[in-house]
Amino acid sequence: MKNRTRIVLLGALAMAAGSAADAADFTIHVPVEIENTIIWTIGVKCDVYENEYADGRIGGTSQLLIGRGSASATVVDGDFNGTLTVTVDADTGKLPALAQSYWCSLSASWPLDPEVGFQQGVGDISASPGNFKRIYEERGGRVLLSYVTTVKGPINQ
Repeated sequence: MKNRTRIVLLGALAMAAGSAADAADFTIHVPVEIENTIIWTIGVKCDVYENEYADGRIGGTSQLLIGRGSASATVVDGDFNGTLTVTVDADTGKLPALAQSYWCSLSASWPLDPEVGFQQGVGDISASPGNFKRIYEERGGRVLLSYVTTVKGPINQ
């Protein structure tokens, strides 16, 4: 079991901003659970769209994109269990009130040589949703037992 890894975006909750003057237009809370990995950093990028249940490929055209934000965290000893909070402001000329959906994706980085362990500065490998499993298993030397690298849903206005 030592070389089996679990990486999961557990879901997300996206809320439109309240009345605070300095608040972001949207706040998206993305729970992430990572177990037994060689990963040292994770990132979550979220896009907010005008159309329902958009994603980076289906309906996710730049004309419908309202805004984008990201957050990252350090993974300690191969495990992370927490929530990344992503704030998104509407791009210039876009109306936050038109938002209907969000799409979030996970990225990660780990050492170029897994035997080196968690020492940054030695070089690293990065993976995004489209190639995550292949790159992690080929270059990370571990089996990805289960993984979810994207999550999407409605904006709660």
